[in-house]
Amino acid sequence: MSLPLFPKYGELIPELKLEIWRQASLSPGVHYFHVKTRIDNLGGHVRRIEITPSGQVDSDPSVWRVRANIANIDKHSSDVTKKLLEGPSAKELWRPKRGKNPSAVIDCDNDVVCIRFHGPIYNPLIGRFVDFDKLSGIKRVAVEYKKNWTHDVPSYRTLIDPMFHCLCVNLVHKVTCPKTVADFIQYFPDIEVFYFMVKLTSPNIKPPPPAPRGKKRNRQGVVKKEGDQQPEPAPAESRTRTKAAQVISETFTKLRDIAERNKLETFEDKVNTYCEAREADTTCLTMHDEIWEVFGELKDLWRLIKLIKTKVPSPYQLREPELKVLVYTELHKR
Repeated sequence: MSLPLFPKYGELIPELKLEIWRQASLSPGVHYFHVKTRIDNLGGHVRRIEITPSGQVDSDPSVWRVRANIANIDKHSSDVTKKLLEGPSAKELWRPKRGKNPSAVIDCDNDVVCIRFHGPIYNPLIGRFVDFDKLSGIKRVAVEYKKNWTHDVPSYRTLIDPMFHCLCVNLVHKVTCPKTVADFIQYFPDIEVFYFMVKLTSPNIKPPPPAPRGKKRNRQGVVKKEGDQQPEPAPAESRTRTKAAQVISETFTKLRDIAERNKLETFEDKVNTYCEAREADTTCLTMHDEIWEVFGELKDLWRLIKLIKTKVPSPYQLREPELKVLVYTELHKR
């Protein structure tokens, strides 16, 4: 965003200029980062991590890039972004080694940090992990949920998508291992909310139920009635038999409206809009059962750990963030 796009910008009152930059700063926003582990050769545990941006300028939708670009356009843009880039909840996650590229700064209190983990996930409290300070302060952590994550992928493979392979003894979780998710959460000392993020794509949305025998649906996915009566509305979770883009658009509209009515969380980045979806709202997703089963098993695991700790005190603090789902799409930016 630059001033030449606003020929009348200079004539606006200060309040309107500030509002323009508040909206342009995309707060609260979403950031994407790669986290690569470095293994301790002595004990085989994660010793250190390296944090880098997720892609180049043209492929990374992270909000920190937007804020860095608008920070010095004029006094009003500077006033808006200063709190986000220099305030008490600002944290620098990455700094370029050379050149004039901006540092990656996030707002720990409000932004979501989506982690794309590279390498095996081990509990950092077991071993000699020394990089907690790099992830401290971050309160909202997300990973992109992929349907049918498998357990038979070698754990030392470079993982572009976080893959919570199972390391449980005498039990193999075929999709997502709650124990590995719990270990992942331990990397973040100040985590308050953990999200599975689901991108709305046609394969991720359940198809509509078949029309009753002897009846058909119209182009809008509505069951036709006999005679001249109005058609019966299709079930809320159904989708229309149209192009994939329309299916995605209509599904996201429904979920976003539910989020707005119930004052649930919403976020943005350069491309996508995100909204929180509760368990009752995600029944339209093909991975609905998988996600909430993992969350249920994760809570059971935490209860078991706390029970054990009452009998055998542990020096380690158990982190139990809220567990939520974010759905997102590049449509409906507004």
